[in-house]
Amino acid sequence: MNALELFNLKALPQTAAPVRPVKRPRIVEADQPATVYVCIACKKQVFLTTVEAVVCPHCDCRIVSKTVTQTPRVYRAI
Repeated sequence: MNALELFNLKALPQTAAPVRPVKRPRIVEADQPATVYVCIACKKQVFLTTVEAVVCPHCDCRIVSKTVTQTPRVYRAI
């Protein structure tokens, strides 16, 4: 039995996929210090602050890794 005949359809309905809106990154202001991250997908540098959403402005990937700093940090253990 044909599935189209089962539901009394002559052809499959054409539905369009919803278009995802493009997210634009915010402009980083001078008073907020930005931290340098690297995007996992496109390997480009991403500058993020604490108020921005974690998303790469180049490829919209949400997975970033923090770059290694040159100066070591030393913490005092109690």
